[in-house]
Amino acid sequence: MRFPLIVPDGNNVVSAGQGKKCGCATDMVCEMNIDEKKNEKILIVDDEPGIRLLVDHIFRDEFIVIGADSAEAGIQSVIIEKPDVVLLDVVMRGQSGIDALAGIRKIDPALPVIMITGSAPDAAAGAAEALGADAFLLKPFHITDLKQLVHDCMGIRRLVGSAAKH
Repeated sequence: MRFPLIVPDGNNVVSAGQGKKCGCATDMVCEMNIDEKKNEKILIVDDEPGIRLLVDHIFRDEFIVIGADSAEAGIQSVIIEKPDVVLLDVVMRGQSGIDALAGIRKIDPALPVIMITGSAPDAAAGAAEALGADAFLLKPFHITDLKQLVHDCMGIRRLVGSAAKH
């Protein structure tokens, strides 16, 4: 797999340094302060309300957190809200996260997407990789692993956005 697989015991996590001002868990030096980051958006697409609430609690002081309870609602949120990072559950009622990822890629091919699942990452991981998922996180996950992945993806999104402006 080309993307990191984060397992619940914390193994296989790509090591990362600390940013300067904001404490980002990235190898890149982050010069942003918290007020600047508060304009960035995370979309959590999961049919479990507890996961959506947990993500909101973890990131509400740093980012705008948007929740969607289905793949369809997640795709609409990508169109309307234009998030900077998407956390996407693989198994949901109705359309799957893999279906949602395919829809998201049609809207924004460069949008960082972290797939989240409570089941073994077998066929789903292969499909997610083929569609360009940036990472795969297994539930139950460590909050530090989630924060590291989100901050890494935000850093990449900033670089892509900065390069597009020049």
